[in-house]
Amino acid sequence: MEPQRYWALFALLLFLNLAAGVLTYNRYDFPLDFVFGSGTSAYQVEGAANEDGRTPSIWDTFAHAGYAHGENGDVACDEYHRYKEDVRLMVETGLDAYRFSISWSRLIPNGRGPLNPKGLQYYNNLINELISNGIQPHVTLHNFDLPQALEDEYGGWVSRDIIRDFTHYADVCFREFGDRVLYWTTINEPNVFALGGYDQGTAPPQRCSPPFCLTNRTRGNSTIEPYLAVHHILLSHSSAVRLYRRKYRDQQHGFVGISVYLFGLLPLTNTEKDKDYGTLDAWRLSHFHEENAGARIPAFTSCESKQVKGAYDFIGVIHYSNANITDNSDALNIKLRDYNTDMAAKLILGQDLFSNEEYPVTPWGQRTASNSSLQDMSRVKYLHGYIGGVLDALRNGSNVKGYFAWSFMDLFELLDGYRSSFGLYYVDREDPELKRYPKLSAKWYSRFLKGGNTSIVGEKNERGMHLCLSGHSLLFLHTIFLISLLSPKLVSTLEKLATGVEGAIIVVICKCDYYYEQVEGAANEDGRTPSIWDTFAHHGFSHGENGDVACDGYHNIRRMCNSWWKQALKPIDYPFLDGRGPVNPKGLQYYNNLINELISKEFNHMSHYITSIFHRHLMMNMEDGLVVTSCMFLAITL
Repeated sequence: MEPQRYWALFALLLFLNLAAGVLTYNRYDFPLDFVFGSGTSAYQVEGAANEDGRTPSIWDTFAHAGYAHGENGDVACDEYHRYKEDVRLMVETGLDAYRFSISWSRLIPNGRGPLNPKGLQYYNNLINELISNGIQPHVTLHNFDLPQALEDEYGGWVSRDIIRDFTHYADVCFREFGDRVLYWTTINEPNVFALGGYDQGTAPPQRCSPPFCLTNRTRGNSTIEPYLAVHHILLSHSSAVRLYRRKYRDQQHGFVGISVYLFGLLPLTNTEKDKDYGTLDAWRLSHFHEENAGARIPAFTSCESKQVKGAYDFIGVIHYSNANITDNSDALNIKLRDYNTDMAAKLILGQDLFSNEEYPVTPWGQRTASNSSLQDMSRVKYLHGYIGGVLDALRNGSNVKGYFAWSFMDLFELLDGYRSSFGLYYVDREDPELKRYPKLSAKWYSRFLKGGNTSIVGEKNERGMHLCLSGHSLLFLHTIFLISLLSPKLVSTLEKLATGVEGAIIVVICKCDYYYEQVEGAANEDGRTPSIWDTFAHHGFSHGENGDVACDGYHNIRRMCNSWWKQALKPIDYPFLDGRGPVNPKGLQYYNNLINELISKEFNHMSHYITSIFHRHLMMNMEDGLVVTSCMFLAITL
């Protein structure tokens, strides 16, 4: 190899090591008691909407009115029947905790009164399954799904009657599940729920009034009801906290909090007013509402104020993206105002929820189309950035206790049904069994949770390739550099191998997390010669067994591909292609047949298949005089 090539490769290696020093971190950089998990909610995953005594919630009514492209959560991901399968995936991923919600109308079908034994049994089964597998249950009591019976009876959250019924519901949950559940969230995203459900009419229960409605619903009062609903939510939440502290905390030792949705606010311009808004957080921004809305905001009595003050053991922050904020004080000149105009500012999001951009970061997280690739590189970048941000916050003194990735699997989305996906796992809705498949993000998160170093994933280049940098890939670059110095012949051989298979592009990829590597068999057929792995096995180091037959994938390409098509990483066994010199036509034919069969199985959400050129099986006739490491590999994207 020419000296220029050595120095160029050395410079690249040095640059990547410097970059990795900034970008990498691992699970052990976090405190030992820091909790990593993922989450879902009842209506979005459970299904069984009309089974075993469950009654409709306001979310059922919203979905069946056609506001999610005509789709609904009647089946969803069918976790009601498949919770054991999903818990097994959580274990495989390495989650510390699972955040889920209880369907109030499944547990207490009429909103108050008798318990539904089937609902009680389901949640006991789910909680027990989680705990028996070492996963903490984190339970939310309300997530946009008030029982429709209470909405019909007295208007739900706009009535003070809800305080009594929610407190009773919380009491049931604490009593029945609190011996095993330590972490309780009362209401999820009350600010979003109030804005969408009682101001704009874009979320259940779709109450709004013109000119603020963004739908064709006209029942409600957008100027008053958002504040009234939040007022009753705070009283219900604090009532449940007071109950828990008085009746259960000494025995159960749990924690009760509330989760709010927050943007990071950045000034849109350099004007003084915008800069002032940009220094505010959501808590201080609420004072603008209090001043501008005046008497439309309900007042707390002195007793209620004491109840609400300090009524939390933790605050859950739901944060997916930032927003620009700009002054809109002219809005205060409008006589008829709602929450948005009372704020006297405009929030400007960088990305529309239903944009055609391939991987937008939306107000609801890292969105991809439901039929997009399992290779969700953008979600890996998103997770890497956010978890790294949490680590920075911890190092700066923030009292952060956990991180939950939304969402564990693709599920029924409030505004977009099944057309958007935010999950770590893809759910095949064309499969009657609703089979789950791990995306690249699930593999990345799992690797991180199990202690592996992490790094950012690069953008696509003009040839459609991706470059992943990690501790493993940097080790591999070291290996390649050493091999280049010691054995230009091996590098030349690998280059020839890549050009011997049609459409191959050499890239460096991270640690292999795929399966089905030792399958071919036909070890002594069609011109194949032994590898060092053959020699190892035939010397008895695998309990006297070997890969001469293995799974006979060589003769069963079609059957293998039927089970692989969702995620295929297959090593090319280059003894079939001969170590150096002439290519073995039978070996070449086999890999072309395999590749063609994989491509014939390709679905819309697959972008490419990956195969490794080297996996612990150097040819025996190349072993002498070469220095190699057993874990290095190259990859080709087809």
